[in-house]
Amino acid sequence: MRAFFALALLALAAPACADGLVENVNGITLDQDGKVIRFNAMLVGTDGKVTELLTKKDRLPKQLDFRLDGRGATMLPGLIDAHGHVMGLGFQLLTLDLSGTNSLAEAQAAIKAYAAKYPERRWIIGRGWNQEKWGLGRFPTAQDLDAAVSDRPVWLERVDGHAGWANSKAMEIAVEVFYDKVLADDLVGKFFEDVDMEGQRIKQKNFLSMAFGGPYQFSGQDLRKAHGPLIDRLGLNDQHFDRVLHLFSQTLEELNISQKELDGMLEVLQSMRDAVMGR
Repeated sequence: MRAFFALALLALAAPACADGLVENVNGITLDQDGKVIRFNAMLVGTDGKVTELLTKKDRLPKQLDFRLDGRGATMLPGLIDAHGHVMGLGFQLLTLDLSGTNSLAEAQAAIKAYAAKYPERRWIIGRGWNQEKWGLGRFPTAQDLDAAVSDRPVWLERVDGHAGWANSKAMEIAVEVFYDKVLADDLVGKFFEDVDMEGQRIKQKNFLSMAFGGPYQFSGQDLRKAHGPLIDRLGLNDQHFDRVLHLFSQTLEELNISQKELDGMLEVLQSMRDAVMGR
């Protein structure tokens, strides 16, 4: 009988077994009363839930399927970052809200109605569209937006703010602002002295259409052919390319294009560098 109780006591004293252990961490969490709890290791069960928090005084289990050394890093299990962009939410109430639309057609009708309601607004600004919710299977294009409003510039951010939807008028304005900067620039303006600027503006508009999810595509062969004479006659190089990127970025920043969208377009431009440079 004594041996039985001794074995029972040993079993109670042994640390619990678990499938996973994260050890050697500076663990911080809260209990149900909001009191700060500190720990150095965390046991995780087969269901992915935390089963026990351990300190340096506790014995660690040896039979594990997974073991990770946290190397002293801080761990905050259960921390949920809930936040709101209050200023953005306030501005959203002053613009077009497309979050309730369930199809491209519904969005187009809402945009058209909003433009008719506010004829004095030079730009139609809004947010909330979601092509996944619409079941569209693609991003909406400038042509889709032109079908709703074509006489005024329209700029609509996606529901997450990580993509933008512009109509042709908005892209025309962006192109005009961009080339005003380019032609006035001492470093790169000389490359456009004998260029058909009307045709150049059309090409730039097509690029913006592609960058915003439109169908237009650029050919590396076309870029080499177009820029080859500039390399030979005027010494076009990477410094000039970087300057154009800077002016392009500056233009879109002035038009309040989101950083996420801007980074995406700059990435597309960077992918063209070797073709433009004839490499």
